[in-house]
Amino acid sequence: RAKAKEDIKAVLFSQQKSWNDGDLLSFMDAYIKSDSLSFIGSRGVQYGLGKTYLSKKQYHRLKY
Repeated sequence: RAKAKEDIKAVLFSQQKSWNDGDLLSFMDAYIKSDSLSFIGSRGVQYGLGKTYLSKKQYHRLKY
């Protein structure tokens, strides 16, 4: 159980670094590569990896 917890934390902190570095492709590595992938934001539901991209100006820093 402790190993699983550390593995999850490692993914989250890796995503945090990628996001804050503006590297959205690396951030998305933890997600399924599928058109059924969905995110909900101010523009409503977005499906698929390619439709989730934002310009760096559109997102804020991430901290866990």
